[in-house]
Amino acid sequence: MKALIDGDLILYAACHAVQARMYIAYNEGGEPVACSPRKRDLSEFDNIDYHTMIDEDSYRDGCIIIDEKLKSIYKAVGCTSHTIYLTGKGNFRHEVYDEYKSHRPDKPIMHKALSLYMLDFIDTEMVHGQEADDAMGINQTHDTIICSYDKDMLMIPGKHYQFNKDKFITVTEEEGMLSFYKQLLTGDSTDNIPGLHRVGPKTAEKMLSECTTEEEMYSAVQDAYLEKEEGDPSDIFDMITRNARLLWIRREEDELWSPPV
Repeated sequence: MKALIDGDLILYAACHAVQARMYIAYNEGGEPVACSPRKRDLSEFDNIDYHTMIDEDSYRDGCIIIDEKLKSIYKAVGCTSHTIYLTGKGNFRHEVYDEYKSHRPDKPIMHKALSLYMLDFIDTEMVHGQEADDAMGINQTHDTIICSYDKDMLMIPGKHYQFNKDKFITVTEEEGMLSFYKQLLTGDSTDNIPGLHRVGPKTAEKMLSECTTEEEMYSAVQDAYLEKEEGDPSDIFDMITRNARLLWIRREEDELWSPPV
């Protein structure tokens, strides 16, 4: 069994674990008047900002966190081999929609240093032009297991290990397709992918409850978009295709989602 590991999740967790925030309160003249590692301690002030801090041990501690997390994954899944994936430069989704992930904060301070550690000292692959998620989707087979707790990955059939919960899941083809079309209805606010107004996971599940094929799921999504979105139907169909291409995790290299025939 080969483990396909979401290195982005491990990297960001390590980065955030070794850095700290110091909150600073300012008076009306813009001068600092108080500080605390806890924002709630400064609730009496209106103007509060924060600074991110690291120390001389942050790099070492981050490397240890990464190593320990990877060891725990290897042991849990009993893998005979593994590949860790990190998202690199470029992403075709920005060509599909220039607002994709546009509201994401800057990368953590230790991101560059710890990503170089993973590339230099661990069996890690940097993925360019797409995301680590796509690389895992492309390489998933009957004898691999995706190690991630990103809910988006549950559109990929096969074995999954959610290492934040120590939970194993097997996703069927139908379950994976249903997960994708639910997201097409709800959107993904984390990645700035719009969904339908007031359509959450439970409503989306109800809209698709009687669908048994992909064609039926796509037809149900079309009906929902036409009902809730205003504008020319051709523009609405383009919106569906755009959102689907943003959400779809690739199964083949250079794949671009298209509606089922």
